[in-house]
Amino acid sequence: MKANVLFYRRMLFVCAVLCVVVALVVALGVIPLVKADTSPDVNHEKVAAAFWLNFGIALLSAFSLFIIVIRARERSWKSTSVLLSAGLLVFVLGLALADAASAYLNDSPSLHSASLFLFICAAADIIAGVAVITAALLRPKKV
Repeated sequence: MKANVLFYRRMLFVCAVLCVVVALVVALGVIPLVKADTSPDVNHEKVAAAFWLNFGIALLSAFSLFIIVIRARERSWKSTSVLLSAGLLVFVLGLALADAASAYLNDSPSLHSASLFLFICAAADIIAGVAVITAALLRPKKV
């Protein structure tokens, strides 16, 4: 039973770290590339604002996961609902990043590297979201 508890805590911790890494890649890798693009068809400030929103929500989700890993000692409806909400939110953020990545594939060649970053971030977010939802539903009563 003890190993099972540690497994779920470590899994949530890894998911939180994944969310932080995705947020940093979006902030440091994607947003500068989008702002530097010169195609006239795109409003780069609105796109950058959407990526900053994704950055903020990813950090907020990671923070909530860190808090649950550190503070939650037993499974309660509060921790389970926060985990389910955070997992669903991270999953949806991953889908949004995948949509943005596929949109940039057909855009200018300068955004192909941004598209690659976004596909990697989308995969990481989707995996983390599914793992958090799974951990919320299957973790043991005593944590």
